Amino acid sequence: MPTKQKSKKKSKSKSKKKGKPAAPPISKKELAARKRQRAKQIQQAIGALVTYGGLGLVIGITLYFVAEPKIALAGGGGVAVLGLSFKYPMLGLWGFMIYMPFAGTVTYWIGGGSPIFQLAKDGFFIPAMIGIGMWCKQTGNPFIIPKALKKSLIHFIGLLSAHSTIG
Repeated sequence: MPTKQKSKKKSKSKSKKKGKPAAPPISKKELAARKRQRAKQIQQAIGALVTYGGLGLVIGITLYFVAEPKIALAGGGGVAVLGLSFKYPMLGLWGFMIYMPFAGTVTYWIGGGSPIFQLAKDGFFIPAMIGIGMWCKQTGNPFIIPKALKKSLIHFIGLLSAHSTIG
């Protein structure tokens, strides 16, 4: 007995994804503009790296002949880190977070407990926070997001500074 084959209909509702609608396709002009913008950002990053790295190298070489090699390493590297952390503050904060677990190792292994190497972590953090503060001021965003938290943090910082001056 021959059997009849039933035609299977694909329902369009099953093939469509539920949830967010698909983004409209990007035009060729917009794609080209994005590529140009990305290339420009890469060029700026390379330029900043070369500029701050070169400045750090010149300062490091100068300090090498004037002072100790450890001071030259700290001075040259410090200048490069300060400049790059200010120009790219989010990467500076990431650098700070990555450096913190190794801060003691770097301080005592390379610096021998030198106070200059104790301040190395501040080279990441302080310029990055200044850069983020300037960005918040330009865009009108608050530096501390929750308004209720602002008063508590000011009191906390006051207690910390009072504790550090007393003890």
